[in-house]
Amino acid sequence: MAGDRLQASGNQERETKIKDSKDMRARVLQANAAGLDELPEGWFSPGDIAAYTKLYESTPVAGSTAELGVWQGRSICSVSQVIRRQRLCVHAVDTFQGTGGESDLVHDCQGRLREVFESNLARFGIREYVRVHVGSTLSIAEAFEDASLDLVFIDSDHRYEQVAADIRAWLPKVKPAGLLSGHDYRRPWRHLWGHDRSGVKRAVDEILGKKGVIVSSGSSVWSYRLAA
Repeated sequence: MAGDRLQASGNQERETKIKDSKDMRARVLQANAAGLDELPEGWFSPGDIAAYTKLYESTPVAGSTAELGVWQGRSICSVSQVIRRQRLCVHAVDTFQGTGGESDLVHDCQGRLREVFESNLARFGIREYVRVHVGSTLSIAEAFEDASLDLVFIDSDHRYEQVAADIRAWLPKVKPAGLLSGHDYRRPWRHLWGHDRSGVKRAVDEILGKKGVIVSSGSSVWSYRLAA
């Protein structure tokens, strides 16, 4: 009997994984069909968009989210339909000066980065839903009350020390049962563009623990759900 229960449990777990994989493939196809060429410049793949959409869809109607490091707005614009449908308040946090050590990639658009970002928000019909916070992620974190956000997405400075600091600063800002998440958990940037982003995975694993972190299939998006 015990063996039968274990086998049944194993079969159910496999079926759940297969269903999740099929759901993610469907979301990737939807992201491709949504017109990726129209999105702002950036490094958010169809798989990343599918994963981010799933995270955003899990937030409550009229909830609050924050994205740390928005650049030109590709990731936020990729979930514009969810933002409008669920009437979300999105806090966009960035210095709008590019990213230190990566200015060859994440530049400031010749001093026009914030203008470009806000223009993209308007183009995707979400300007009224997004509150822009100009400054460092750590200084802006101090302005938020603890347990005030349903979702926080970290995609700012990718160096280990900064990612670790962002996790520690923003984790308390997430509501019980909310999500702390981020980007570039397993992307081989070092080999593609000469930038080492292995610090993201190291910081996430050390502070949150591998067992509690979910990395969405076919993407580099990670998430950690707080206890209720």
